[in-house]
Amino acid sequence: MVIASEHLVPLGFLFGNMVGHQSAARAELYALLIVASRTHGDATVYVDCEYVVKGASNPQRAHKHHQDLWAALDDARRAREGHLTIAHCRSHRTAAHL
Repeated sequence: MVIASEHLVPLGFLFGNMVGHQSAARAELYALLIVASRTHGDATVYVDCEYVVKGASNPQRAHKHHQDLWAALDDARRAREGHLTIAHCRSHRTAAHL
């Protein structure tokens, strides 16, 4: 995951080991959790996994899978200073496509 400024200038990179069984959706959800819990201020996170975008846009939605990460994300978002917007983007795109 690349963390970028409002002008899409890279500010940092996030990578590491996954908690639990790894799948694409779980990895995207975990990365979003890390951003939500370790940053502050208003931010937009572009995610290419529709499952994560739809789930994050409706916290009341019942989550059948990855309940541990959904619960942690909900807690992180409530505790976070600043608004976190999660937007969908198509995968394998450049900054110009955002």
